[in-house]
Amino acid sequence: MINNYMYKKEEDSTCVSIVLTTYNDEDTISAVLNSIYTLGLDLNNIELIIVDGGSTDKTLSIVKDFLSSNAMYFKRN
Repeated sequence: MINNYMYKKEEDSTCVSIVLTTYNDEDTISAVLNSIYTLGLDLNNIELIIVDGGSTDKTLSIVKDFLSSNAMYFKRN
């Protein structure tokens, strides 16, 4: 299970939380994750929580690759 990844945020700023639940979503998860960039929000103020229900496909690998390639925005809690 992947959870509690979030964009780094300022302590005194407003934060938008996005919760994604996944289960064998390898066909759609990349588009969902990339759509976060199109929200027009300050990425530093977005908390991203990803919860996987035990996927047996490549969902977790895709999520980990996304988080790794965007590590400058993420910290793990």
